[in-house]
Amino acid sequence: MRRSAFGLAVLIAVLLVWVAPALAHASLERSDPPANAILMEPPEAIRLWFTEPLEPEFSMIRLLDASGNPVDLPSGEVDAADPRQLILHSGDLPDGVYTVDWRVLSAYDGHSTMGSFAFSIGVALDGAAETATSEAAIAPTNAAVRGINLISLALLFGSTGFWLLVWNACGFGPVRDAERRMKAVIWAGWLLVGLSNVLILLMQVSIAQNISLSSAATSPALPIVLTNTRFGHLWLARLALWLAVAAALALSERSRRWLWLAFALGAGLLLTTSLFSHATITADALPAVAGDWLHLAMASLWLGGLAQLFAVLGVTRHLRGEATQPEQRLVLHFSNMARIAVATLVITGLYASWIQVGAPDALVSTAYGQALLVKLLLFLPLLVIALINLIWTARGLRRGHIVWAGRLRGLVGIEVALVIGIMAAVGVMTSTSPARVVMAARASDAATVAGFFEKRAVDDLLVQLKIEPGTVGSNTFEVEVYDSDDQQVTDVSLVRLRFEHLTQNVGLSALGLEPQPGGVYAASGTNLSLPGQWRVRATIQRPNKFDAVVDFTPLVEAAPAPLPDTAATLPLQARTIALLVTGLLALIAGGYFAARERVSLWRGAGLLASCVVLIGVLFLVSGALLL
Repeated sequence: MRRSAFGLAVLIAVLLVWVAPALAHASLERSDPPANAILMEPPEAIRLWFTEPLEPEFSMIRLLDASGNPVDLPSGEVDAADPRQLILHSGDLPDGVYTVDWRVLSAYDGHSTMGSFAFSIGVALDGAAETATSEAAIAPTNAAVRGINLISLALLFGSTGFWLLVWNACGFGPVRDAERRMKAVIWAGWLLVGLSNVLILLMQVSIAQNISLSSAATSPALPIVLTNTRFGHLWLARLALWLAVAAALALSERSRRWLWLAFALGAGLLLTTSLFSHATITADALPAVAGDWLHLAMASLWLGGLAQLFAVLGVTRHLRGEATQPEQRLVLHFSNMARIAVATLVITGLYASWIQVGAPDALVSTAYGQALLVKLLLFLPLLVIALINLIWTARGLRRGHIVWAGRLRGLVGIEVALVIGIMAAVGVMTSTSPARVVMAARASDAATVAGFFEKRAVDDLLVQLKIEPGTVGSNTFEVEVYDSDDQQVTDVSLVRLRFEHLTQNVGLSALGLEPQPGGVYAASGTNLSLPGQWRVRATIQRPNKFDAVVDFTPLVEAAPAPLPDTAATLPLQARTIALLVTGLLALIAGGYFAARERVSLWRGAGLLASCVVLIGVLFLVSGALLL
């Protein structure tokens, strides 16, 4: 067992070497030429620097002329010497106004961001237009995939841990029915992890290519994601660990000692998730990833342990001939593990909340904060039920009241449902930008462009135009058509927009809109290529009707600034205090629980307490190095 524990430590140490500090998503940090620059000579190249390393295969940059048409140039590329830099060799450009349009994929957390900004050569650039940056929207299916991934990992790792840390500690000896059920739960977790592996891969391909999850399976980008991205390398490592778990589980049929290897490999599977999470994009990445892994491991032990506890409670009645009720032993040893898990979840959760949320108002005003609130609201009744089992259920079982055995199984079932809900909330949290990033972006944007929205009457129709974000560069255009009774018109056969700048002669451009669900006609385009006043002429065609033509005059104003460097929002002194306090709390909690396990630190709850102590030491050392 000690060799398995040593192997677990080595595995974690090797994977943690992969951690390097980064910032929150690949946001534009600076550019050359800068946004709104007026140049006398054309630049040799256009260079963009981002806050994170980029995936070269899925990061692009293009240059648009004043009419919004792409300039024929060689493809942009990520600098081989600096993975944070995106370069477009522009050559000898004629005088005029240009728009830089970019889309990049972070190599650290797999999120996609996009943006645009303008500059001019030899001519004035009317109306300042700051760079606009936005994060690509993540579909609800992606949040569901992440939730399934977390639940499946928890079921595999936690159910194996229950057998080793709880069931073995009870000293029941071989119980064929119980072991058969526990093996079924473990293998179910293993199969679910395999399914989630496939879904996670398809999800990342869909994000990289901006396509649907269903289209990702046949995308030519799939092998490129696997072989040429950091995510792909982690995914292949995860696949190898998953197959190794199966081999260890098969060998455990001969000797239960192999379960320890499966448990250690399961810990490695959890770490591959932490290595591709928000924790990797913090200034103190090493302790943040270690804390995230420990948080995920304790939550997994709780969920997987509850699932196993629910499974074996159905067969423990066969053991009631003993002096001590089997349910009492299970509650005692599971509670020992759960106490460590709860204490660790609170400590690591507070640290993660400080990093990713920062301020109380971010809990209610951001998607990340709201998902965290849901997680906390589900965690509270979970603690109440755990307290009931620890005090009243344990007391009833000690007194030999069989009725509490039935109540215990019901309460455990409720706990399982609550923990699954928590994992689903975490799936949403990992699919969105951290609340601190969102709040910092809002604070730096005192003059946010809210887009354009207007309704205008023409003939017997009411035409509604919506433009987002309403800045220079890429925009989404949506048109809805209503009749005089404010009912949506359903027989529209064509919607076309024509664009004309009212103060500069940049020519005309057009964009055809495609029908969408809900009677909306929409398309994306770079037609708004300059700041200032535009005329957008909408043409609506219907069968056996004259065309309806209506003009809108949106003002393309200053756009939001780039998402800020979040390291600037985390002062060195505050980071140091957070690391030292978290490390001290982990050291106290781990030391307390380790002292309770007087038999051995490498058995049962003592093993978990030892891990908490080690992570606490890592936090303390990291904080001390910042002094």
